[in-house]
Parts: sequence; structure tokens; C-alpha cells
Amino acid sequence: MIEIFPVCTRGNFSNGSVFERATYCKIGKSKKCKEYCIKPNFSSLTKCPFGLTVYKLNNYSVVYGIKVEGFYNRRKDNANSFCPVLKKEFFFNILKKIDRNATIKSSESNNFIDNVFHEIRKLNRAIKSSAEKGINILKETDNEYALNKMKNVFASSTLISMRLNLYDFEANPQKITREKRRKIGVFKKFEKAVHILEEEARNKLLEIKIIGNSHYEIEALSIFDLLPFVIIENAIKYSPKNQEIILFFSEQDNHVNVEISSIGPTATQQDLSGAFEKQFRGSNAIKVDSTGYGYGLYLAKVISDLHNIKISITSNQKKFKLDGIPYSDFKVNLVIGPTIL
Repeated sequence: MIEIFPVCTRGNFSNGSVFERATYCKIGKSKKCKEYCIKPNFSSLTKCPFGLTVYKLNNYSVVYGIKVEGFYNRRKDNANSFCPVLKKEFFFNILKKIDRNATIKSSESNNFIDNVFHEIRKLNRAIKSSAEKGINILKETDNEYALNKMKNVFASSTLISMRLNLYDFEANPQKITREKRRKIGVFKKFEKAVHILEEEARNKLLEIKIIGNSHYEIEALSIFDLLPFVIIENAIKYSPKNQEIILFFSEQDNHVNVEISSIGPTATQQDLSGAFEKQFRGSNAIKVDSTGYGYGLYLAKVISDLHNIKISITSNQKKFKLDGIPYSDFKVNLVIGPTIL
């Protein structure tokens, strides 16, 4: 797709190698045009604010700056660009051919990807096993520095496992949800995630505190391990330096409340409404880190739904500004009760 038409993907604009954007396209000059393509709230073919054709491919990609008959304002284009007027049927035929070729290539590459990931898992298991043995040996010595480094290796290996589990869930969610559930302690899973992410937090001069305790247990899928991980990692990612991330546990008769509070970029009401959507990112969150993909809270919501967990988020009024970006208290609240099987 990117090789043929000009495409905007997550705010990255590329020109087409066959059909180029019109020379009078205002991308790069008009903020209004940029926002129109970055946050597409239209469907199918339509006109952009400057009268050119745009087409929404998905929630984060659009074809832009072209001319499709009946969907652009007539205007003479510069001879330096190849931007002919396309028939609607011709435009959609090209899209269909691209999708068909992409499907064939995708099926051919899936086996290769699966084999590579299998080898990565095997190597990662060996690394984790060696790290565990190294930790047990170093505990019997006075070499605190070497022990901490070995713990970092173990934590990094665990993070790789988390990323691989995320891929598995995205590629084949049915396989994950069909597996047998096992009884797990909620507090222990969050405590483990904190230990794994401690080094990452220290690198940003952040302190993670746990207040309270809980012995509450639920019947969980293996994917539950990702829930505390993605929420805490999200807090680390968006917190400014020298801040605290606090996990507060309060146990009731038949459920446990878990509140994860941190300082993060202020979220508008619109941001909060879309926060659990796949690949959605808040307007201020993008300013803090433009490399994210919008999977963290989406995945937290999916995992919560699989375990009958009520998840909610809040962002208070602006607390302070840093580099022109407003920051506020940001809280993720989980109400974890008996799992409905």
C-alpha cells in the first residue's frame, strides 16, 4: 500500500511511488490537515479540508492527497507530480489487488516467523535458567554487585517472555483463552511485576511503592501475568523523573481493590473515553512518547474482561507543566472478584 499511494500511518506521512500526492496538498504546512489524517473520524472515501481525496484504511492509517472522481475539488496540479484523477472503481480494484498479494505474502512468512519465535523462546529459557542458577550461587557470596547484575539478566529475560506472550495473544487469542485456568495470588503477581520492572523505574529515578497486602486468589489464565506488567510499565513510561508510582491494595469480603497511581500526561475526557481502544493514544501521551502503539490499556481491558475484573481510569486536573506538556494524577483502578468461568 505504502509503495503505491501516499499514506499517513500514526502521524508518519509518506508519498506514493506510483501515485503521488498532489503538489497543492497542505501536509507539512497545515495543522488542520495533519490532524485530519492523524485522527480520522471519517469512513470510506471523502474530501479533506483542502479538497483532496482521503480514504481510511483502518483506525491509524489513511490514503491521502490523491484525486478520486467525485471526491475532490477540481484544481490544476503541478506537472512535477503524478496525481491523475482516478475512477472510483479503479481505485478500489488497486486496493483489492494489494490486499490479495499481501495475504499471500503473509501466509508464506507466518511459518518463518513462528520458527524464529520458537528458537527465541528456547534461547530465552536457557538464559533464564542460567540466571536463576547464578542468582542462587551469588546469594551465598558477598558479591552484591554481581548478584544485582544477575537479577537484572533474569528480569530482562522475563520481559522478553512477556513480549512473546503478548505476541501469542495478539496472533492467536483463541488458543490462550481455551487453556486451563489455575489458581493464582493477585498480590504476588503484582509484586513480581514490580520486581521485574524495578531496574527500568530506577533508570528514570522513579520509586515504586506497595501499600497494603492481599491473600486474594482467583482462577486465572496465563495471560493474567501481563495485566500488572502492562499497567506498571505504562506508569513508568509516562511518569516524569523523580516521581512515585504507588500500588494500593485493599481487600474486601469477596474481592480486592488494586489502585495504581502515578503522575502522567493529562488526559482529556475524550482521551479517557478512548483509552481502552486498540492503538488509541491520548493527545498529551503522544507528545511525551511518539513511539508507542496504544496497546497497554487496551490489553489491560481485554485481560480484565476475561477475568471478570472491573477496570477504570481517572485523570485529575492539571498538576504542573513540564516541557509545555500538562501533567496530572493518573489512576488505574481494578476491582477483582470471583472469576466467572
